Amino acid sequence: MEEHMKVRLEKLQKLEELGVEIYPYDFDKSNNARDLITEYSKFSKEELEPKEVKASIAGRITAMRKMGKSSFIHIFDGEEKIQIYIKKDKVSENDFLTYKLLDIGDIIGVNGQLFVTHSGELTINVEKLTFLTKSLHPLPEKFHGLVDIEQRYRKRYLDLIMNENARKNFELRSLMIQEIRMFFYEKGYREVETPMM
Repeated sequence: MEEHMKVRLEKLQKLEELGVEIYPYDFDKSNNARDLITEYSKFSKEELEPKEVKASIAGRITAMRKMGKSSFIHIFDGEEKIQIYIKKDKVSENDFLTYKLLDIGDIIGVNGQLFVTHSGELTINVEKLTFLTKSLHPLPEKFHGLVDIEQRYRKRYLDLIMNENARKNFELRSLMIQEIRMFFYEKGYREVETPMM
């Protein structure tokens, strides 16, 4: 674990040397993955290409397939995963050098055009890459995930990142509480903090 963190800190230092803003305070995100997938995954490659749909999205890197001068990366924006494609001749030299220093767990923002891959997956062809946050600790490995019950409860943030069922349960619980509150609110009840009584 110590070695992983040392390597990631070195990459963070290299990003600083490149002039990359390490922890920018904002990113103009105009889309979310779920809406993009719902609206555009029904189109074929030939149907989507002439539309020239631009997208701007931010998320955590969950998977990377590096292939020399290009890479397919999956990012998770808190609701859904979407694939992005980075190619050396499509982004600036600085953005490509930034991409080379990325790790799984890092948070990035991308701007680009939607297209459909040969395998039929909706993908963003990256034109601009914005580095947002470095993940200094590696995420649990993908195959086994986070299986230790004690770890899941002690590190809820990791459980919510790695475990889709935990995220869905969290969202469902939030919706249930909201509905219960609305039911009582419509009946004329008011919620109060009991210590103030």
